[in-house]
Amino acid sequence: MICYPFGMRKLARSFYDRDTITVAKELLGKYLVHQSHGREKVGKIVEVEAYLGPHDLAAHSARGLTQRTRVMFGPPGFGQIVDPQYQRLIAVLVGQPPSTFSLAAETT
Repeated sequence: MICYPFGMRKLARSFYDRDTITVAKELLGKYLVHQSHGREKVGKIVEVEAYLGPHDLAAHSARGLTQRTRVMFGPPGFGQIVDPQYQRLIAVLVGQPPSTFSLAAETT
């Protein structure tokens, strides 16, 4: 069970199923919580990149469905931590199909 600090609450998946640019702006300043192997990292989202789907050549999903990009083709609100090391959490989240977000969160 994840215990959210600072009185936070988890965002509903419907939060991500909206206009891509609006969601990207509203993600800034929110907190990303990652729990793995009994350890928890919390980071404030300080950077958001929005990709508008496979036709957006800057998006990893532009290369098509692979093991690495599979989550990007799923429903809104799902994602994966790309690099949980160091002082930042890097994550990819799915938005309103077919958009995705790349996030950087500074850990405390």
